[in-house]
Amino acid sequence: MDIRPNKEGSAGITAPESGIGVSESKPNGGVKTNLTARTYRPIVSKHVKDWDRTLTVLNRGHWDAARDYESWDTLLGGATFVTGFIAGSAAFTQLSEYAANRPGYLWVQVMVGVFALIAGLLGAAQSKSGLSNLAAVHKSAGQKFGMLRRELDEYQEIGFSSMESEAVGLKAFREKWDAVESEVPPVPERSMNKAKRETE
Repeated sequence: MDIRPNKEGSAGITAPESGIGVSESKPNGGVKTNLTARTYRPIVSKHVKDWDRTLTVLNRGHWDAARDYESWDTLLGGATFVTGFIAGSAAFTQLSEYAANRPGYLWVQVMVGVFALIAGLLGAAQSKSGLSNLAAVHKSAGQKFGMLRRELDEYQEIGFSSMESEAVGLKAFREKWDAVESEVPPVPERSMNKAKRETE
């Protein structure tokens, strides 16, 4: 869903109905008096609210993905440590030697071999999974989208002094958003759906 500002940066926002420096006619001789000038403030459109919601979803989605990857990395690391510790223990070695000298204990040899294989596979999986790196990448992405969301909130709160400055501001904001999206991976589907439910 791409609901960022359009390329012109105007986002479909129109100028206020009443302009700056509106004049009115006086009944005493038709003298025109300039009313107090109004400071331009943007009309917050539905599109801008959609941008805010999308940034909130992306912010939460990346943080949720980071937590998931950290949990999986911790779980895999713990399993690797436990199985590796057991497979490398003296008791495990003695059990393997004991079974090797007794033909009736073939099942023990098979069990020892399978356990050692599992320990090796877990160790290889942890080293190649890159779970900790994925967690760090999504955490960084969550921070970047959080900064964009806060910037958009500030834009809606403070506004712009003119229509021209609004167009320039929205264009710069769109370029920042594009730059962030080009640097980060997409949010995993599970994390994205969870973030959407939380922002509904």
